[in-house]
Amino acid sequence: MRFPHAYKGVTKLLIGQILTFMTSVLIAAGVLIMLAAKRNSVEDVLLGMIVLAGTALVKCVALVLEMIGLMQARKDDKTFLLAFLIAILSLLATIIKPFLSARFPVVSGWMEVSDTVARLAIVEITVSAVRSFAKQLEDAEVYFLASRMQIAITILWVFIALLTLYRITPMMLAGTAEIISYVLTAVAEILVIYFLWKARKMLKRKKEETTDS
Repeated sequence: MRFPHAYKGVTKLLIGQILTFMTSVLIAAGVLIMLAAKRNSVEDVLLGMIVLAGTALVKCVALVLEMIGLMQARKDDKTFLLAFLIAILSLLATIIKPFLSARFPVVSGWMEVSDTVARLAIVEITVSAVRSFAKQLEDAEVYFLASRMQIAITILWVFIALLTLYRITPMMLAGTAEIISYVLTAVAEILVIYFLWKARKMLKRKKEETTDS
């Protein structure tokens, strides 16, 4: 197998991305519950807060899995090391964000923007590395997909970052911006999951071909 470490790393990145998608769904559910709370019902608001708080643990698990995957993959491509360092910063931000949200809402909002930028950077590095693997393995399908993914994901995350900025400024109704932002985030994460699944299949296929030969 030409890239055994990349195969193991991409597998963990795929699992981590699926968990990240789950956190996006949970966050959206929590926000919708709080927005739909009738007359600021204490029960509904509390339920929304519990759902939002529960996502922090899932997100931390996802980030840890991603960091392990990036550390494994870097043995086959050194560019994954940069993504690993960015993931560490993102994990630290995720841990301290709940403590800042209550007292410093604006700071928390900017941390969310930085988290979005960090996610974009990690995805871009991963897609670029997989594209390099596809070129070396002469897999035209994944190489072409990686090229298109870089454009699509960049556009989506730029919109998400802008919407996040709107949510911490009076330029747009917070509820509207949050809903649009979470929908775009879900679309971006589904695309990443699909791409990682295809990348894993490519690396696994080459592994089996190498074993057979």
